[in-house]
Formats: sequence, C-alpha cells, structure tokens
Amino acid sequence: MHIREINAAQLPAYLDQLADLLQVCVADGASVGFLRPCSEQQALLFWQHVDAALASGARRLLLACDHQGVAGTVQVVLAMPDNGQHRAEIAKLMVHPSARRQGLARQLMLRAEQLAREERRHLLVLDTRSGDAAEQLYLSLAYQLAGQIPGYALSSDGVYGATSFMYKQLAGAPYRIAAADPEQAEASAVLAQLSAALAAISGDSGAASFDAGDVRGPASLFVLAWDASGQAVGCGGFRPLEPGVAEVKRMYAQPGTAGVGAAILAHLEAAALELGYRSLRLETRLVNARAVTFYENRGYRRIPNFGKYVGRAEAVCFEKALQ
Repeated sequence: MHIREINAAQLPAYLDQLADLLQVCVADGASVGFLRPCSEQQALLFWQHVDAALASGARRLLLACDHQGVAGTVQVVLAMPDNGQHRAEIAKLMVHPSARRQGLARQLMLRAEQLAREERRHLLVLDTRSGDAAEQLYLSLAYQLAGQIPGYALSSDGVYGATSFMYKQLAGAPYRIAAADPEQAEASAVLAQLSAALAAISGDSGAASFDAGDVRGPASLFVLAWDASGQAVGCGGFRPLEPGVAEVKRMYAQPGTAGVGAAILAHLEAAALELGYRSLRLETRLVNARAVTFYENRGYRRIPNFGKYVGRAEAVCFEKALQ
C-alpha cells in the first residue's frame, strides 16, 4: 500500500476510482455526508468540487493505493477564516471495505497530520458519527472529544444520530519538518549541536555510531525541523534494522524549541509506517533522564538491549509498535 498526495492536475486520472470508493463506502454505511443510494453522478460531482478546492489550495488530498487502485483517502481542509489560520479540518476519511483492518486508516491520519504540520497548523478538528469505529480510531490517535450533538445527522436508515466533535493539538506544529541530506550544511550544524549536548550528558557524543549513509535510500529517512525564521532547530532519522523494524537515529531538538522533538518523532513514525515498518527501536543513555522520559511518554517501552548495545549497562533500548 502506497500513500501519496494528489494535486488538482493529477486528480482527473483517479476520478472514477474515487467515485467508486465513495459509493462503496456509503453503501456500506459510512457517514460521510451522503445517503444510500449514492449515485455515480453525485459521487463524480463531489470529487469535481474537491478538484476546485485543490487547485485553490483550500484542501490537500491523500490517496492510499495498492495494485488494484485506490483503497482509501482523506482530506485536510485548510480554508479557514482569518482568525482560524492556525487550524485545519480532517474530512472524508474513507477506506474500502476490502482494505480495512490493516491499519490503513491510521496511516492516512498520520500522513494527514504531517500535511497539517507542513502548513503550520497546530489544531486539528473533525466530526464523526458517535459510536462508530472511526471514533475509537481518533481517540487512539489522541484526539479529544469536545462534545456530542444529538440528532445531528440523518442516516440512510432514517434515524437522526448523534455526532461527536473532536480535536487534537499538534505539538511542534509551528515548525516545518522536511527530508534533508544529513551532510548538508544546516544538518551538519544541528548534528554538531547534538554531539556536544550528548557529550556533556554522558561523555560520549554518539557521533561514532552514526553513518550518514544509513539514513539515505528508499528505506531510510533523515529530516530537519525549521522554525518560522528558516533556522534549522532539530533533526532525526531512521535506518533499516531488520525486516519490519527500523532504528531511530540522531534525534535532537534545540533547547527552547518546545514541541519540536515530539513533532520530529511523530513525523518519523508516520513515514516509517508508510514504508511498511511495523515498529521502531532506539537506544539512549540511561543517564540521559530527559530522553528516557521523552520516549516513555510517547509510547516507547523498554526492551532488552539489541545489536551493539547488548551487555552495555550504560545503554537503554526502547521499541514502539506502529500498528
């Protein structure tokens, strides 16, 4: 399964598949603004309106595709009033019934959060039919329930059902995170800051354990975080470790940049999930109490030391399942 962003120029090639996806999901009972039966004309007209929104920059669109075509989609709505330019809305999350229970909806949501961060949005909002499986998905992704409105939406069965309104505040969203070469000047400067910080904490900079080549290539990633002034303020990457597992390397956020470390880690997790990794592992020094707490607070659990860290009492290793 591959998740890609589609622009207005590319959308026409997918219109028929997207119309079919909308019709199938509505027929299966999805609450996405349509009642059964959703005609082909209705579905095509909806996606044509989305085409205009993409062209104007009002929305961004993600598709999940496999060898059979489009299996899922989600939209990030950016068109907001002047006093709401800090927020975005998640809309029309749909997964084909045949592609469900494979973690695809979660992957789409994590990528949508990436897009929101790229747009400097730090508040996400959405609504969903109360009690649906989607509501539990959003809760598991740290969305908060703001409240419910009874009788808000009519179902195809003629029942006026409750709708849940939810939100999520994105840590570090004012920062832009993008792929970078670990040996470019900005990256080298940030990595040098990391080495100095680690040396001050543990006496070892960790630089000898990092090979720039490890985080290059189609199965790896290295990113920089940039603040509003264009200054690189953090970094992180991952490399293949074993089938289905990647190792996080060189995580760093400059002091005083609240939320940037969490944003980098979330970006790496989403990218790793998209590349097919099932889990991430990492190592830090036990004496680095701040890093230990940081990872534990983000769902990483301690595991026996792996690889070259086996038998090293000063090292502590962590792992997090991505699905």
